[in-house]
Amino acid sequence: MGAVRFARPTARYDGVLTFCRDAVGLPVLGQWRDHGGYDGLLFGLPGTPVPMGITQHGAPPLIPEPHPENRLVLCLRGAEAVEVAVRRLRELADP
Repeated sequence: MGAVRFARPTARYDGVLTFCRDAVGLPVLGQWRDHGGYDGLLFGLPGTPVPMGITQHGAPPLIPEPHPENRLVLCLRGAEAVEVAVRRLRELADP
């Protein structure tokens, strides 16, 4: 049996870390800096053994051109989960 992992590039590594960890509440499973020129984060996704990877490469970081299919979609379970996420985002935006 194999494993599945997916990774998304970013030029905003620290902001993605703060957003995913603090606003969304995803656990950080791993983190590295300058491994073969890459910085990376691995987040746990609730209810699945599949981690989400975020990578940053280069100085300045290079990412692919924007495209409508190049997005991250978070599916929250119900109004309460949305309210919690919105509250966390507001707290981060206005400390």
